[in-house]
Amino acid sequence: MITQEEALVLQDRRGAGVGAGLHRLAGLRVLDLSMCQQLSDLGITCAMRFRELVSLKLNMCPELTDHSLVGIATNVPSLEELSVSQCHQVTDDGVTEVVKRLHRLTLLDISCNVRLTNRTLAAISKYCHCLHKLDVSLNDQMSHDALDRVQYHLPHLVSLQSRLV
Repeated sequence: MITQEEALVLQDRRGAGVGAGLHRLAGLRVLDLSMCQQLSDLGITCAMRFRELVSLKLNMCPELTDHSLVGIATNVPSLEELSVSQCHQVTDDGVTEVVKRLHRLTLLDISCNVRLTNRTLAAISKYCHCLHKLDVSLNDQMSHDALDRVQYHLPHLVSLQSRLV
């Protein structure tokens, strides 16, 4: 469990200057960049060099794409919790790369992402063997049958939030 002393939350609602200074925060374990409206793929890819980061929140970052997710999956192997809710440019391809590469994921929030489909759920079933919590709420291209398969293949899953439209 991460204590409050270990957690550093950086929230810059404009996204300006966040990427430039992040590389100096060696040992960072928790990072929240939610609602950074101008946080780009380049900023994420350049900044994500945290080998000890275990929790990353990028909710409501409209410029976040699959390219960012691949950079995160490649450069932050220690990640256990990832939240990319309401990042409308994220697709099945990006989430698939994340779940293929991040074998320690215990929490994944991909709720409210209009481009995600059952392909994402299939990848989660195949690769996320440590997953305990999954939120796929309000992803209208996902089916109840695919969610049932996720639950069948992931016996350690204790929390599945899945309000489907």
